[in-house]
Amino acid sequence: MQKFYIDELRNTIDDNSVELQYVNSQQILVNGKLLSAYIDRNNLEAKKKIFKRAEERAYSYLSSFACTKNPDVQDFLRTKCISFQKKNSTRTYLLISEKDKRILGYYSLALKPVFLEPKIFPSNIRWLTNIMKHEDCELVNAFLIGQIERDDQYTSEDISLTDFLDIN
Repeated sequence: MQKFYIDELRNTIDDNSVELQYVNSQQILVNGKLLSAYIDRNNLEAKKKIFKRAEERAYSYLSSFACTKNPDVQDFLRTKCISFQKKNSTRTYLLISEKDKRILGYYSLALKPVFLEPKIFPSNIRWLTNIMKHEDCELVNAFLIGQIERDDQYTSEDISLTDFLDIN
């Protein structure tokens, strides 16, 4: 299995024998070269159209994911993950089959504030971890797993929680 950060999802499309590759929300490759090599920097309308088409293709690929037992999780990947990514509110990671490039599952992480009682940590830990004071408590950012699920066609024997969390 390969893990792909949704913003780095390389969704290759073939349009009139031109290879377009969606790299992230800031870059598209055309025949292996940056889009800027083909379109004048000032032509924002052309760039917007190409990015919109690449994003539509990415959403089309993501729509292959099915999770009927949890429609909200299915809907997030199919319709919301890229817009959340653009707003820097989440990062979504895909588990993709190396064999047939199908989406096996995914998870999304968000950075959220956690409010702690004052002085719960020694001052040297607060300084090292960038714990901030906020009114009558302390504030630290922590990762929140917002979504985590596998496609309907796979079981826990096919994909376990360990597969999702394995970062090697």
